[in-house]
Amino acid sequence: MATKKEKAKEISIGLNCYTIKFRKFGDKEKHIPYKEVFPKLDFKTLAAEFIKSIDTKAYTNIEQNRILYLEKLSSAKPNRVCGIIRKGHSGQETYVDEMKGAKANTVMTIKRDQYNTIPFFFLLSLPNPESISIFFLAQSYKQYGFKEVFEEAFKQFIRTKLPDDLMCEFGTLSVPSLFNKLLDQGKIRKLRFKKHSLGSNMENLLDKDLDDTDKTQYEVELSVKAKKKGFMGLKKKIKALDADSTPFIELLKVDGFDYDEAYADVSISGRKRSLNLSNPTDFAASYDITDKAGVNKTTNHPDFVKVEKEAIDILENDIITSVK
Repeated sequence: MATKKEKAKEISIGLNCYTIKFRKFGDKEKHIPYKEVFPKLDFKTLAAEFIKSIDTKAYTNIEQNRILYLEKLSSAKPNRVCGIIRKGHSGQETYVDEMKGAKANTVMTIKRDQYNTIPFFFLLSLPNPESISIFFLAQSYKQYGFKEVFEEAFKQFIRTKLPDDLMCEFGTLSVPSLFNKLLDQGKIRKLRFKKHSLGSNMENLLDKDLDDTDKTQYEVELSVKAKKKGFMGLKKKIKALDADSTPFIELLKVDGFDYDEAYADVSISGRKRSLNLSNPTDFAASYDITDKAGVNKTTNHPDFVKVEKEAIDILENDIITSVK
C-alpha cells in the first residue's frame, strides 16, 4: 500500500503564477500600465468578454489537436475572475477499457477527431489599473497543465482589442517571498554549481583542436550531496545575504572551479524544488497545494472550491503585497 508521501507525489496539485503584460512591438524593456492600454475598457468588462469568447465557442489551436472552453465561472469581482476551464487534446484513436476479473474489456472508442478533456482552475486579476501586470494563476494536476493553450486563446482574443503597435506577452511571475519560504521550510539536499562552458582543466577530455566557440557548447556541473543533515549553516548565510551588494558567488567559492550559477535542490513535503541561488529575486512562483486542496474521491479531480480558496489567499497575501 502506498504511503501518504507516495500518494502526495502521485497526486501533485500545483498553482503556477504568470503575468500578462503589454508593450510596443520592438520595445522589450518598457511595459505599459493597463489603464494606458485600455483607457475606456475596465478589467471587469475585458475579463467578461474573454470568458464569453471561450464559453460561446471553444478555442481550437491551429493544429486542431487542442481545445479550450469554459466549464464554469465560479466567482467574478471587478478586479478578479475565477473559474474552471476544460482543456482537451486529440491524437490517435484510443480505447477505454475496464477490468472484469483478470480480463480487460473495451467499453468505448475515442476517435482521432474527438478530444480527451481535463478540468483546470484559473484565476485572472488586475488589483490596480495602474499596474503593468494582469496576474494569471493556472492550476496543474500531476504533469498536466493548460497554460500554453490558454495563452494562445487569450492572445487571439486580446489582439482584437489592442492598438496595432502594441502586443501582449505572458511571463513567469517571480515572488521573492516564496524563495524565502521554501528556504525556511525545506531541507537543502544537494548543491549544484554550473559553468556554461568547458574549463581549461577539462579540455583534454575532448579534441585538442577545439576553438573558443566549441567550448561554449559544453556545460560542466559540480554537485555536492548531503546524505543526512543538509546544509543548515548555508541556509543562514543565504538568508542574511544582500544580493545587491554581495553576489552568492562571493559567499561560496569553490577552489579550482569558477562557476556561473549555483542551485540548491530543496526537499519540502516530499517534493524537490531547485532554487537558483545566484539570482533569488528571479524565482518562479509555483505553489504546491496538494495537502491543502485534496481531491474529489469520486472523480479524482482536485477539490476546486479549496483550490480557489488557496489561489485567492496566494494572490492577496503573497502576490499583491510583493509585486507591482
